[in-house]
Parts: sequence; structure tokens; C-alpha cells
Amino acid sequence: MDPFTGIVQSINGAKAIVVPDKHPEIVTREFIVPYYWRREMGNIQPGEKVVCLLDDDMHGYILMRCDGEWDYTLRNTLTIEQAVTMNDTLSVQSNVTIGGNMTATGTVTGGSVTLQTHTHTSTVAGTPTSPPIA
Repeated sequence: MDPFTGIVQSINGAKAIVVPDKHPEIVTREFIVPYYWRREMGNIQPGEKVVCLLDDDMHGYILMRCDGEWDYTLRNTLTIEQAVTMNDTLSVQSNVTIGGNMTATGTVTGGSVTLQTHTHTSTVAGTPTSPPIA
């Protein structure tokens, strides 16, 4: 199984037809396109050059794009069923919904109010308090 290059002729979901560069008269069976190279993520398009593997039964697998490009964008919903550890900043540009508990070991700030150090005023013990005083 030697890798070879070819041009993507068509894509249908998770599979693609490839025309090998060295044998343009051959059209392959549908090759598996790994999820990270599909249209939503890796954005492989018909007409692009790819690197493939072919087995003895003419079943194949697209290994990568020849240009090596991927913009690191996941364009669909991502579901993670185990823990995630991040070692840098998480930036969210939309709403966040949490279905369980949230624990923070650092400072939690909402607007100009810091959770650990904000204060309220109340005129009588047990009565409703004022909004937070920043």
C-alpha cells in the first residue's frame, strides 16, 4: 500500500471518488474521507489534490490534502463525553449553558461585580438586599 496523489472528483458525505494522478483513466471506488477532512471541517472540495492509500480490493482512504491546509475550525456541533483539560484561555462568542455545577478557583467577575468581594446593603436584617455594590 503505497500512498499516491489524486484529484477529488466528487464527495458524498463521508466518501469521495478520486482520480489518481498517475492513472487518470482510473476512477476509484468511494474512498473514506476522515471526519477531520470532510467539507464541514477540513473543507476538502472536488478538484483538490489529496494523498490516498489504496488496498488490494481497491478500497481506499484519503490521508490528507496536498496543500496541508486546515484552519483549525470545527464547523459542526462538538460533543465530548469525557473530561477536557485546557491549558490556556477559553473565549466564547455566544451564550453558555451549564447543566451541572460550576467551580471556580480564581476570581469570578460579571460585568463590574466580583463574586468573592462584592457587598450589598440592607436596612433591616432578613429583608431583601440592594443590588451588588461594585
